[in-house]
Amino acid sequence: MKVYESAFFRLYMSSENRDSLESEDSDSVSNLLPKINNLVNGEKNAYVVGRLISRGKFGGVYEVLRRKDGKKFALKLELLIYKNNCIHVEYKLLKLSLKNDLKRIPKLVDRGNIAGHFKFVVMDLLDQNLSELRHQFVELRFSTSTALRLALETLECIEEVHQNNFIHRDIKPSNFVIKKQNNKVYVYIIDFGLCKAYNREKFVQEYSNDPEKVDRKTTHFNGTIRYASLAAHNFQDQSPKDDIESWMYMIIEMMNGNLPWGTCVQNDKQQVLELKMKYRHQEHIGHLLKNCPKTEFFRIFDYLSKLNFLSQIDYSYIRGLLNLAIKNNNINIDEPYDWEEGSESWKASYKS
Repeated sequence: MKVYESAFFRLYMSSENRDSLESEDSDSVSNLLPKINNLVNGEKNAYVVGRLISRGKFGGVYEVLRRKDGKKFALKLELLIYKNNCIHVEYKLLKLSLKNDLKRIPKLVDRGNIAGHFKFVVMDLLDQNLSELRHQFVELRFSTSTALRLALETLECIEEVHQNNFIHRDIKPSNFVIKKQNNKVYVYIIDFGLCKAYNREKFVQEYSNDPEKVDRKTTHFNGTIRYASLAAHNFQDQSPKDDIESWMYMIIEMMNGNLPWGTCVQNDKQQVLELKMKYRHQEHIGHLLKNCPKTEFFRIFDYLSKLNFLSQIDYSYIRGLLNLAIKNNNINIDEPYDWEEGSESWKASYKS
């Protein structure tokens, strides 16, 4: 078994190659990534590298085995020279979850440095994400029962992030992952690289004498275009309300199988923004909510439209509307999810 060391370090850490990596040289990053059966050392333990779970521009996520006991974990790594330093924010949230025993955020297991050019964190290994699960179905959508119950689960995940004075800023199906334990499905929120601290009390005090700062502009677009809030499109500072708006688009997609702006050419930001504004209008919102509980979802959108940067989210109100929709649709909250064995309603739609 080979210990992963800096075989590529001198070549890729020269100034010209740092520039190449910063300009998204995917092949260069691939050459630097650890290979299967490499051994990497964290601060506490050593880990054997397994399969690649996902790949990003500046790193990736791997399944790893802890050498001392063979237990499986997930290892997420990022290039040290990546200027946004997302892995540091990831570490803070995972450590917070461990310290406060949070229920919806994976726990930090270890962290370390690989060959002087990658930072990594080790965390709980989970199962499939909601995007992968949705794409197992022919119509790319969940039943009303599954979608509404997932809406409750994912809302609780977001609330936990907000309660710990952070906003996520990249709410989307692939950032919610399931794990089945003791015959129960649990949903977790992951990928905190775009998270930002949000202390409402501090902002209220800061903006009390300057209300115009509430809608101040930022310099970057943060998020995923398909699910981004209107404020994100307008380069405004985001707050908890923006996570909830993105969450609404995500839930609607789960129920419809698509979003009206999902086929925009090259994810054109301006075109997507215009379509979001169009379909949020009362004249068109019925089409947006075609397979959704229209009354309850319209009320959620109406509530969101009245919020601003400093607003405190009334999660109980949103939960109440979701539970009302569950009741009105005669949903048994204990029935299997669509992807689980024993689910009758969508057997015909499941991709074989």
